[in-house]
Amino acid sequence: MHHQPIIVHVTSLIFFGVVNVQYLLSFVFVIILLFFINPICFRKMPGFFRDGNIVILHSQNTGKNLRIMPDGSVNGHGGNGDKAQFKVHKNGKGIIKFQNVDNPHHWLRITNDHKLCGKGSGGHHCQFKKIRHDAGVFSFESVEHRGCHIGLKDNGDAKPANNTGTGKASRFSVVIHKKH
Repeated sequence: MHHQPIIVHVTSLIFFGVVNVQYLLSFVFVIILLFFINPICFRKMPGFFRDGNIVILHSQNTGKNLRIMPDGSVNGHGGNGDKAQFKVHKNGKGIIKFQNVDNPHHWLRITNDHKLCGKGSGGHHCQFKKIRHDAGVFSFESVEHRGCHIGLKDNGDAKPANNTGTGKASRFSVVIHKKH
């Protein structure tokens, strides 16, 4: 009589052990699914280009920020000040414009002779299509002048837009300075 309860007890432990292993495996499977199929993965980028956001365009080529100087020239020697900050204006799906924070009368644009400048007034020459390369890294193609991109040379000077393409010279890490 003394051995029967022990056998029943051992059998119960084995039974509950198997059940616990099955629950454990199910639990692990659910955790793996939640990790790999997390709803966060399906969200869009963090809203870099929401209308009214203030962004900084950090050049992958120069390691500094794109900026508009008081005379309207553009270069890649900016820090984090107002000259290197741009207010985003959405103009349709995937089309944006960049208005300078330091001088609201200056907008990034590509001119008819394919030059990048900061003397735009917010019109059709100032519209850009964003091209995503990596998380937070974009190029910007002119809507008016297809194939022309915002870009900087290694020395920080503006690169002719028709010779920029979508390589390193045109790539910018977008940093949200202030959300709208």
